[in-house]
Amino acid sequence: MQRKLAWLGGIVLLAVVLWIAFSTEWKCYRVADNFLEHVTNGEFEQAFEYVSYFDEASDMSPTISYEEAKKIWVERMQTYQEQGMYFKSFEKLDTWTDDTYPEGMVTLTLVRDGKEHTIDRQDLYIHFNLLDDEWKVQMISSGSFPDDPLFQALSGQMPKTN
Repeated sequence: MQRKLAWLGGIVLLAVVLWIAFSTEWKCYRVADNFLEHVTNGEFEQAFEYVSYFDEASDMSPTISYEEAKKIWVERMQTYQEQGMYFKSFEKLDTWTDDTYPEGMVTLTLVRDGKEHTIDRQDLYIHFNLLDDEWKVQMISSGSFPDDPLFQALSGQMPKTN
């Protein structure tokens, strides 16, 4: 009898862990997909709903208000778009969990100086973060372009409010 209870307990624990992993993975896929869809369509106000913004450290609650962060983020994305630098399309979006922490990759095509550049998903990493108990996109980083201003604008990092 104890053996059956141990097996049952193990199965329940495994089911809970798998449910959490796949639930988080699915939520993060939807968040990244919606975020990128709005960004590539130039719908920056809608895209900001999926941004995990921060002004001090990325693992601390922001001190800046949602409204102020949204204003800053939308304006900087619009500025780059007006300058001819923007994200045109995305494909091959994938998300997964590693020790229940979500991660992702995507292939992005961006336009700079009238020329399209496609950055392969092997070089783009999606960082997620919890903000107000919801998974959101914190940033998309590129190993080949770590200081790229367009990717920096896309991130949720805000100027410090001190």
